[in-house]
Amino acid sequence: MSNSVFLWVFRCGIELGVIVLLLLPLRAILKRTAPRIFSYLLWGVLPLIVICKWFIERMSQFGLLVEFHVSEIPFIAIPEMILQAGKGFLLIGTACVFLFMVYFYVRLWRRLVGSIRLRENIYITERIKSPFSMGLIHPKIFLPSSLEEEYYAPVIMHEKVHIARKDIWMKHIGMALLMVFWFQPLLWLAFYLFVNDMEEACDEAVLRKNTKVFQMKYAKALVEVSYQAGKVGGVAIGYGSGEIKGRVKHALAHKRSSLFVKIGATLACVGFMCLAVLLSRQVPRIIWVVDGAKGNVSAEGLVIREEGMTEQLIFMDESE
Repeated sequence: MSNSVFLWVFRCGIELGVIVLLLLPLRAILKRTAPRIFSYLLWGVLPLIVICKWFIERMSQFGLLVEFHVSEIPFIAIPEMILQAGKGFLLIGTACVFLFMVYFYVRLWRRLVGSIRLRENIYITERIKSPFSMGLIHPKIFLPSSLEEEYYAPVIMHEKVHIARKDIWMKHIGMALLMVFWFQPLLWLAFYLFVNDMEEACDEAVLRKNTKVFQMKYAKALVEVSYQAGKVGGVAIGYGSGEIKGRVKHALAHKRSSLFVKIGATLACVGFMCLAVLLSRQVPRIIWVVDGAKGNVSAEGLVIREEGMTEQLIFMDESE
């Protein structure tokens, strides 16, 4: 890993943490006033920022975009020794998180060997305790043999909504961000809240198409399945994932939102995503000190020339 790549990853992780702090209050407002789909989609701003930064970096590599930050932009200069130590620490952490994810992925697939097909893409096995969906290209729904048949309908409907919305892909994207920016604790909090919002949004989609009687049955299924089986982590999307108490309360109190509320929530989400991309650029720059420059160098007369992941310190001669 080059020094410029390390600094880019580290700085991007800090920027994502700032965006999470700004996102939490808006999420709390949306959860009280709007359908859960909006608080769920709001988390899309995090991969959006990473994609935008990567796109700018690619443009800069081909000479299409070069940015200059003058001395008013805050910056933090770090020496060579700390830079090298940080690179090793980042690589070790990323490798550990990656191996941890691969381990649980392989272990879960091994449990699915010998599953019996019920119908379509639905399988039953006695080696799991909680129902879940899994797979990127051809996703499948797996049900434990211990699950009572009266709960088949709500569980299968819930997992089919996950598959139709490509929630499995979204969870993989979230896990990829965790693997790269594992050193940012706010992203781990964000991933937990993201999964909970995803599950509640899926609950709403199922309940919206059914009656009040089914709503009670659905809430009962949530309680029974989570109590008997627990949660499923990793790459799978389990029926009992998320905060069960909150999901049950939300399912029982579910009601349709007005068109005015949906329009307002849409504008709030789009506006925040645009604003977040701009605000992320105001985070203090982390600069690698080179050419004998001191770590406490003054920002007076300093210009930072940025070309994607590469940044160059340019000291202006104030006497000129």
